Amino acid sequence: IENIIVKGMVKTQERVIRRELLVKEGHLFNSALVNRSREKIYNLGYFKEVNLQMRPGSDDQKLNLIIDVQEQPTGTISLGGGYGTQSGFSVFTEVGENNLNGTGQKISGKLQYGPLTKQISFQWTDPWIYEACDDSTGSFWRNKQKQFDGAADGESIEKIAASLQNNYSEIGKIIRGYTEPVKSDKSIEALDLTKVKIRRLLRKFVADEEECYRSIPRPWALSLYASYATETIRASSLRISDDSNDLFEGSQYEVSSVGVGAGISHTFWLNWAHYHRYSPQWSIASRPTSLAENEILRRVGLGWQFKSALTNGLIYDTRDNVFNPTQGLNLDMSIEFVGQMLGGQDHYNQYTINGKYYMWWFDYTFGGLFRKQALKRWRVVSEFRASATFTHETAPFRGHQNKEINPFIEPQDKLFLGGYESLRGYDFRTDRNFPLPWQDGGSHMFLAGTELRFPIEPTLVWLAAFLDAGSLYDNVGEFTGDTKTYANNYREIVAVNNARLDAGQLYFLERYSPYNFARYPYDSYYDWNDPLRAVLSERNVSLDRMLFSWGFGVRIQIPVLPLRLFLAQKLYHTSGLKLKPIPGDSKFQFVFGIGDFRF
Repeated sequence: IENIIVKGMVKTQERVIRRELLVKEGHLFNSALVNRSREKIYNLGYFKEVNLQMRPGSDDQKLNLIIDVQEQPTGTISLGGGYGTQSGFSVFTEVGENNLNGTGQKISGKLQYGPLTKQISFQWTDPWIYEACDDSTGSFWRNKQKQFDGAADGESIEKIAASLQNNYSEIGKIIRGYTEPVKSDKSIEALDLTKVKIRRLLRKFVADEEECYRSIPRPWALSLYASYATETIRASSLRISDDSNDLFEGSQYEVSSVGVGAGISHTFWLNWAHYHRYSPQWSIASRPTSLAENEILRRVGLGWQFKSALTNGLIYDTRDNVFNPTQGLNLDMSIEFVGQMLGGQDHYNQYTINGKYYMWWFDYTFGGLFRKQALKRWRVVSEFRASATFTHETAPFRGHQNKEINPFIEPQDKLFLGGYESLRGYDFRTDRNFPLPWQDGGSHMFLAGTELRFPIEPTLVWLAAFLDAGSLYDNVGEFTGDTKTYANNYREIVAVNNARLDAGQLYFLERYSPYNFARYPYDSYYDWNDPLRAVLSERNVSLDRMLFSWGFGVRIQIPVLPLRLFLAQKLYHTSGLKLKPIPGDSKFQFVFGIGDFRF
């Protein structure tokens, strides 16, 4: 590659594009690295098109690589309504710039107001705050070494050393010191000895420069975040009856929180990166309703609580297009440490692994009606995804904290199923098909699914069909208060209540729903809701302890407001690999989502 020419920029600085390249001038042409460079530039989100051209160079052994980009708007000002499974319907306004002054920095602010969530947040990110080889041209020290080797005398060496200025002035002084013996001894031997000393001094600089020239970019990124939010949390009600078939009014309370965060990430191989994020948060619970459980009332009485969390993660990403992938793998593994040596009132570790794999079956262009572009592919794509999250409580590093009064894992730290973000078609947290322990949140969560996508316009509209699966599990040994009492006495309570029923009543209550008199998809209502069946164990990790859904819909990739519209039907496992609609709840549910906040 003789020359790399970048053109078409209006706002974006040229260095923002060049730093993404995996090839450099002087490298042998590598089509795989060139195509991956184009994907990396397109994935910045600043350009509508990224086209590459190869032109002849100054001789038959050389070529010129021309990168022609077409910019698209990167600033956003939006005002509208949205829907989230946790936040309900809400109105929001958001102002953002994804390419601040053409530097690649991102800044955004969001204000959201709804019946369940009120939030204001700010975020700033610099995706390239430092890169060890940013100042390396690939030939500076090598050329200086050649000049020193070709110097005819000590005076010539001093002139070359004098050209080393600014950050390299100290090196110039050292080299000028090497020339003192040459001033009195004009022999070739003295001059050669001086050049050997200079070579030893510059060896590391030449080697580091050569390493930079041959290596791929390894940038560091920095992100800062701040938010204030008030969230209404729906919770299980206080049990005022021992009869497990009784129905109760729901309960809720509010949590107000102030949080900040700082994160760094580092790309260290072609498709690998590690990240680290510290996010302290201060929160207070208030306004519990009349049937709130005792744990909630104790949480309210504690006042302001401090949560200190440190997340460390590893990412492997080979996706060709981060907005509409057609092939590649995205793997994210993280460990979150909360409390312990970091302080605060919450103390637990959370381990998460999230994988998404994309493959395409065939490519079509409607008989050649549309031109085929490398980054605008008419491919029928399958997405396969799986996620596992494991949480276990720890303990304060110093001091004592009574977890019966102030639990190490707060209710809002629990994992929940349902809604667009996890299991489409099911109500978030409180779906009546969920076992009762799931409605209080779990410590471990398994999610899996697949989605088949058909492009209508590859950068804008896709048709999709999907299958989702999910399950929650608990650590019974970490239960506290009323939850612990209920779990330990569940089977005894059920036995006492059933003793008052005749055989016909018992048969009906075990197998039929009081909501619609439809048969339950499981054999026994009591076994399905047994807290001990929600424990993560070999017996309980099975298809019959999972729930499923399938459906179809549309993915609309509008940059300002990516929309997801689906119809979903709830399913349960029968035998083998057979899935059937849940009796009495088999109608398709409308699912609306904004963005890809899955898992």
